[in-house]
Amino acid sequence: MVETLENEILKRGMEDLIQLAEVISVAHSVINVELGPQMFSAVSECVGSLLNQRLVLVGDLDYSGSPLKVVPWPGEPSETVDRIMKEWTALNRDPGLGEICWLELTTEGRRFGSRSVSDD
Repeated sequence: MVETLENEILKRGMEDLIQLAEVISVAHSVINVELGPQMFSAVSECVGSLLNQRLVLVGDLDYSGSPLKVVPWPGEPSETVDRIMKEWTALNRDPGLGEICWLELTTEGRRFGSRSVSDD
């Protein structure tokens, strides 16, 4: 299930930066994860796995130039996932567009993403 979510995020990341709200939306619509604890688990596993494999950068959007890019948060993947989950929990709702963090594919992520796209 998480692998399917990862592959879909990699495919979408080939076209643009991904916001956390999109990861949640994809988990809900593509792999039918319900909101609540199961969603927290799926999203944290997916983002953690993508970070551990060095397929994505996670952080804040840098508006200083074009094209837009992600400025990665410092720390280990587990710290990044913990930060996402704490900020999400603090919202007391699902994040809206542009809230909490953005994901950008790394060079390796683009390589994996292009394989996912060509498999379609």
